[in-house]
Amino acid sequence: MSEHATITGVHHIPRKSSRRRIDLDDGESFSVDLGLLTRRGLRVGMELDGASREAILAEDAGARAKSTAMDILRTRPRTRKEMLDRLRRKGFGEAASEQAVCALEELGYISDEEYADTYVQSRMRAKPKGRWAMLRELQAKGIDRTTIDRALTAVSDEDERDAALRVARLQVGRYHTLPREVAQRRMYQFLLRRGFAYEHVATALREVMGADPE
Repeated sequence: MSEHATITGVHHIPRKSSRRRIDLDDGESFSVDLGLLTRRGLRVGMELDGASREAILAEDAGARAKSTAMDILRTRPRTRKEMLDRLRRKGFGEAASEQAVCALEELGYISDEEYADTYVQSRMRAKPKGRWAMLRELQAKGIDRTTIDRALTAVSDEDERDAALRVARLQVGRYHTLPREVAQRRMYQFLLRRGFAYEHVATALREVMGADPE
């Protein structure tokens, strides 16, 4: 990249109506979003130095990353970490990915706090798990411990106990052909894997299978 170059052409790109190709007199070319072209006033005869070109390319990369992120969000909400990971896998650099995520956070499209709240509420309604399991799952999605702990305050001990009972009642039919001790052991292990606290697992075993875990 030369220190200074002059724009010699601004061209439509086939099948990409929102982008334009910029040709320079040093033989290089690059493409930008039409909105950026307008904002920057890019036109034939305009001189660009190296810093200006880098700034334009960085701004365009951020805009493309933001557009891609919006498309990703159409399928389901994402945490900050999930979105950064997706954008990197799609080839965007660290700066463009961070720029896009920050912009979407400011607009309210990405919020780890809202994600954690919704996740906990949804989990307790469908396929319930214990607080420990939800903690681990949200940590894997990149949400910080303080945010997770705040979201989990919505789940009381009574809520988790009732959820463990509900899961046990749905699961018990799968073990009806097994010897009693085997069925109890499998139920015990299943509920622990779902992240329920030991005392709630014990309550579920007593009420659903008439036994205490060994």
